[in-house]
Amino acid sequence: MSPRRREPRTRPPRRSRADLAWAAGLSLLAWLHRLAFLRSNRDWSWPFTIFYEGDSETFFSYARALLNGKLYDNGIPFHPPGFAFVLACVHSFVGAGPGDEKVPYFAVKAVVALIASLSIGLLYLLVKPYLGRTVALLAALLCLYHFGLYVIAVAPVSEGTYQTLLLLCLLLWSRRFEHPLAVPVADGEKPRRAGPFGALFLGLLLGALALTRAEGALVGLILAGTGIAGWLRARSGWTGLRPWIVIGAGWLLAVAPWTVRNAIHLTEANQRLAGQLTEPLPAFVPLTLYGPLNLALANNPQADGTFSRAALSSASDAPVLALSDPQHLRFVLHGTALARDWALAHPGDFSRLVLRKWGLFLTAWKLGWTQWDWPGGLNGPRRPVDVFTPDSNLGWWLGPPLAFLGLILCLGTPGAPRRWAFLVLLLTAIGLLATGLFFGYVRQGLLLLPFWLTFAAAGLTALARKIIRREAWSLAPPGETDPAPRLLRILAVLALALAGLEGWGSTADRNFKATGTTVSGQSYLNRDELVRLEVVAR
Repeated sequence: MSPRRREPRTRPPRRSRADLAWAAGLSLLAWLHRLAFLRSNRDWSWPFTIFYEGDSETFFSYARALLNGKLYDNGIPFHPPGFAFVLACVHSFVGAGPGDEKVPYFAVKAVVALIASLSIGLLYLLVKPYLGRTVALLAALLCLYHFGLYVIAVAPVSEGTYQTLLLLCLLLWSRRFEHPLAVPVADGEKPRRAGPFGALFLGLLLGALALTRAEGALVGLILAGTGIAGWLRARSGWTGLRPWIVIGAGWLLAVAPWTVRNAIHLTEANQRLAGQLTEPLPAFVPLTLYGPLNLALANNPQADGTFSRAALSSASDAPVLALSDPQHLRFVLHGTALARDWALAHPGDFSRLVLRKWGLFLTAWKLGWTQWDWPGGLNGPRRPVDVFTPDSNLGWWLGPPLAFLGLILCLGTPGAPRRWAFLVLLLTAIGLLATGLFFGYVRQGLLLLPFWLTFAAAGLTALARKIIRREAWSLAPPGETDPAPRLLRILAVLALALAGLEGWGSTADRNFKATGTTVSGQSYLNRDELVRLEVVAR
C-alpha cells in the first residue's frame, strides 16, 4: 500500500500580495494627504474642523465621560455608542486618559484620519475583482484626493470610522460568502469560503457597524437578506443557510450587551423621573432612542429637509431635549406616529420634502478634489450639522456624467461588473431610504460617494478605450485590466506633483470668515443653523 501523498500547501499568489501592498500604499498616501489638509487650515488645533463641526462636541463629551467612568446623558441612549468608544480609545492612545482633560486635538484628528484612510485601500481590494485593477486603482485615487472625504476623515465624528467598517464588511461579505452578488469564481478555481468563525466575525463587524451609525443595522439586514435570497434560489439546504444564521448570531452578540445596558439605565431613569414623565420610557432599545424624535423633527409642516429643531415649539426653556417637557417626551415616544400621520395627511408636501432631502444628499457631487476643493472652491454654506459645500456648481459637470456612463456600462456587462452595479444600487437605495425618512445630509451622500466614484473610474477607462483605441463602448473583463506601464508612470508623476503641491499647501495656515446665527446669549455661532464660510485673503 503506497503512502498517502500530502497535498501541497497552497500559498497566496504573488498578485494577491501585490494587491495588499497596493492597498497599504494607497492608505498610507491617503493619510499623508489628509494630514496635509488638516495642517493647511487654521482649525488644525481646534477640537473640530470648520468644514464639518457636526456632533464633534457630543462625541468629545461622550468619550470623556466613558474615560472618567461617568454616564453620558444620564445613561439614556440618545446616540449610538460605537464611535464614542473609538474616540475614547484614541484619547487614551494620545495621552489624554482618565482625568486628563488636556486633549491634543491635532493628534486625535491625525489618528481618526488614519482610521478613515484605511477605507481607500479597502476600496481598492473590494473593487478589484469586480471591475479590474485599473478601475480599482483609479477609483481609489479619485477617493484619495477627494476634498469631501478629506473633511469626514479628519473630523472627530463617526462618518470616517463608519466608512472604513462598511468597506471591511463588504470585502468579507463579497469574497468569503456565497450569494448572488459575490465575486464570481473563475472556472476551475475553488472558492475560498468562510467557516463558522469567519461568519461570526462578519456578524460582529456588522453589529459594530450598527453601533457606530444606526443605519448600519439596515445595511446588515440587506446583506443578510441577499444571502438568504441566494440560499432560497439555490435550495442548498442547511449547509447554505448556516453561515447566515451564524452571522445573525454574531450581530446579536455584538448588540446584546448595549441593549441590556440600555434596559438597566432606562429602568433606572423611569424610577428617577417618576412623577416628572407623563409616560415611561421604553426599556427595550437595541441601539438608540433618537429614531422617533428625528422622524418627527424631519417630517412636519416646518421641515425644509435640513436638520432643524423648529418643530419643538413648547414653552420649555431647556436648550436641549428635556424629557420632563410633555411635548419633547411625546416626540421621543411617538415621533414615528406623528411623522407617519403628517405624511399620510399631506402626501404632496411629503413627496416634495423627500425630493429636497435627496437633493441635499446628491449635493455631495459639488465637492471636488485636493485641499483647495477644485473646481468648486472654498467659499460656500455649511448647513446645520452637515459638511460644507461650495457655491460653485462646476462639480456637477465632472463626476456625475462619468459615473452615469460607468453605471450603464456595468449594468450592460454580464458577470462581475453587473453584480457590482447591483451592489452599489442596493447601498444607494439604503442611503436614499434613510435620507427620505430623516434629514437630508451632504455627509450621507459622501458615505456612498466612493462607490459611485468607481463608476466614474469605469467611465474614464471606457472613454480612454474609445478615444485611444477607437473601440466600442465597453468595459474590459476584470482579469484583463492590469494598469499599463505608461499609465502607472503617468499616475506616479501626478501623485508626486500633488504630494509636493499639498505639502506646500499645508503651510498656508488658511483662515476663514464664518457668518451665521449666534447662540442666544453667547458670542459663538450656532452649529445647528446655516453658517457661511469664506476664505480670508492674507
